[in-house]
Amino acid sequence: MTTLGTTRLDAATNTERVPTSLHGYQILQRLGRGAASTLYVACDPATRSLHALKHVVRRPGREREDQRFLDQAENEHEIASSIDHPGIRAARRIIRIRSMLRVSEIVLLLDFVDGAPLDRIPTDDASQILRWHLHAARALAALHARGFVHADLKPGNMIDPGDGTVVLIDLGQACEIGARKPRIQGTPGFMAPEQRRLEPLGPATDAFALGASILRTTLHGRFASELGSAGSSAARASLEGTEFPRLTADADAAAALLAEHGTADSVVSLVRRLLAPRPQDRPSSMLEIAEILEEEVAAGVTA
Repeated sequence: MTTLGTTRLDAATNTERVPTSLHGYQILQRLGRGAASTLYVACDPATRSLHALKHVVRRPGREREDQRFLDQAENEHEIASSIDHPGIRAARRIIRIRSMLRVSEIVLLLDFVDGAPLDRIPTDDASQILRWHLHAARALAALHARGFVHADLKPGNMIDPGDGTVVLIDLGQACEIGARKPRIQGTPGFMAPEQRRLEPLGPATDAFALGASILRTTLHGRFASELGSAGSSAARASLEGTEFPRLTADADAAAALLAEHGTADSVVSLVRRLLAPRPQDRPSSMLEIAEILEEEVAAGVTA
């Protein structure tokens, strides 16, 4: 990263500058940004510890639109600061900046997870894919035990820190078990039917998303390993545009596609159950899902 006076060039774009500091924290790198928020790697000068710093700003002329992003930052801090689990990224501090008595800016300090999200690690290693989702299931079980649903689980919100485990991030859309959302929130293809219908959310909602993530991660890996082969077109089509949401809406079709790509029958059966349209037809708890995945991982491990 190149230093230019009081700002640095972002290494990813080499064009847009980022601040050298924000509210007392040294900014080292920009990780990404959304509509009203930017995520940085930051250093606490007092402890020299690294953090992920989420900076949310209410933009002029978009006050009403951006309020939901401020609300999500507040929500993430409330939930992520209350759960102590190695598979869930913790929130450490929130700073609220007010203008005209209203919060116009939030700085959310989160644990820094040095790794890559699963949607950037294509692999056709079925055992590794199951290990990732086993760790995710255990983390979700801890979240559910505290009374919360993640509500936005997907490969992009699961980070492998480099040891084959998973850390769940982005609890901005998490909510209490039994809550009804005021509007549709989530990612197409990973939202359970009850989530799209604005019905009460529960552990089964995350179970659906976990099944969709196993499907997506498996197909992504298969496609990456089959580039140029005749069999890659179906996997590629299933990941693009509206095809993936249509696929997860049809548990039998999703299971059939997995079977076509050589997925073990037991995993195909699990994904079919996880993608069941009715919450009551999915596995009863994340602990049950974790037990099934643990058995599959153990069966797939060779000496």
